[in-house]
Amino acid sequence: MTDGEVNELDREVRFINSTVEPLRDKPRELKTDIELANDVRYYNKYGDFLINRIQKKTYYERLGLTVYATEADIKSAYRAMALQWHPDNTKKSFKFCFANENAYQRVVSEVFYLIDEAYRTISNFERRKFYDKGLGI
Repeated sequence: MTDGEVNELDREVRFINSTVEPLRDKPRELKTDIELANDVRYYNKYGDFLINRIQKKTYYERLGLTVYATEADIKSAYRAMALQWHPDNTKKSFKFCFANENAYQRVVSEVFYLIDEAYRTISNFERRKFYDKGLGI
């Protein structure tokens, strides 16, 4: 390992000890989506639970929006979520310490697909109108 990689690994270990480990015993139902993603990455736990929870959300909830969101709000929220969940970004912040990298990549890919599905629907005026009608809005 190079000195740079050692520093990155040390930074990730500090992140695990300060942010991930203290939440390890928190009930999964009380965890945020990001906290669950950390559980998948570092402990290989709760991947299916995370996917199921996101599937049950409305398209607006998946992007963290309300039904009154503007086109600019939708685009901005999607970009933020894409940075967080896109499979190509999973190794940018931290690239070590996977409990099961393939399982993590599968979960992140599925979550990103669900977010992309939401964006494709509510960013299109006609699809959004039809979707909103189904929600009773």
